[in-house]
Amino acid sequence: MTQIKETNSIRYNLTYDVVFKETFTSSLKGTCDLLNKILNENIKEDEVIITSNELLGESVDVKNSLLDIRLNVLKRLDINLEMQRSRNYNYSLIERMIIYNSKMISESMTPGSLYQGKKCISIVFINFSLEDFEECVNIISYRKKDGKQVSKHEIYVIDLTKSDSCDNLELKRWLELIKSENPQSFKGESKIMDEVIKKVFEVNADEKIRARLDSQEMYAIDYNIAMGEAEEKGMQRGLQKGLQKGLEQGSRIKELEIAKNMKDMGLDIEVISKATSLSVEEINKL
Repeated sequence: MTQIKETNSIRYNLTYDVVFKETFTSSLKGTCDLLNKILNENIKEDEVIITSNELLGESVDVKNSLLDIRLNVLKRLDINLEMQRSRNYNYSLIERMIIYNSKMISESMTPGSLYQGKKCISIVFINFSLEDFEECVNIISYRKKDGKQVSKHEIYVIDLTKSDSCDNLELKRWLELIKSENPQSFKGESKIMDEVIKKVFEVNADEKIRARLDSQEMYAIDYNIAMGEAEEKGMQRGLQKGLQKGLEQGSRIKELEIAKNMKDMGLDIEVISKATSLSVEEINKL
């Protein structure tokens, strides 16, 4: 990676899913510490394996079925970590998380298991507020009318904008670090946080990753411009044109990410090229 300059600020913080994924997959100590603060667990680094982030099945399109980070903990927990920076989507976030968790539950079942698979937990960090989700840490679970939980599976929706109200002070500091534009201000609080901060700067200094982030940012800007123009002028054609442009850019970003994952898995370049619209030259550059 490119040498890191001494600076306090970064261009892309951990609310960007690419930075989030690259940082926490390369710092399992940080991932475990964050999970322990959320789940009140005692997960250790040597108990965690990063597994395939692709959800199988026909009910979810392959381009929309890649989880940010998926972890197996001692074969007893299947955990999905997601980062959602903005509302730039035309679907229900909660419904998507329910679908993700349901498919994780289904995949955890083995023949003869009598429906006793791993506990599946989906955790999504959002950098905006959702209607009816008033807490910083919101838990969705299967419960009876009397409030008694009837299933071990859970979904956590963590609102970064409400970190000030988080009563878990150690988790609060993690959430503040995640959304901070100045992560160096957290340096020295713990060795684990220091490792994560270092990774954030390394990710920001990586030219290939930064190019992906720049493309992602341009897509978000184009989307917002299109939405603003349509609202201001009431022109449906302008909205459709802007959305189409944004969707095309977003589709390409996702396709590049899928191709990179396939390449990292050791699949043949020619096979990846046939499975996507990318050329062999483009895939070799990933």
